[in-house]
Amino acid sequence: MIYGDVKPIRQIYCVETNEGFFHVSATVCLIDKELKTVCFYDNGSVQSMFQIDDVKAFWRIL
Repeated sequence: MIYGDVKPIRQIYCVETNEGFFHVSATVCLIDKELKTVCFYDNGSVQSMFQIDDVKAFWRIL
C-alpha cells in the first residue's frame, strides 16, 4: 500500500494573550460570542479555552 505510513498532521494554533504565547493542538476552533470565549477542540473534547477579552490574536501554524 502506497499510503500505509502516512499520518495526518496535527493542527497547532498559536494564541497570543496578555500573559504570553500558547501553543494548542486542536482540530476545531470555535468562538462563542455569548459566553465570550475562544474554545479549541480535539475529537469533541475541549483542549483549551480563553476569554475573548484576554486574546490579542490567534492563528493556525500547521
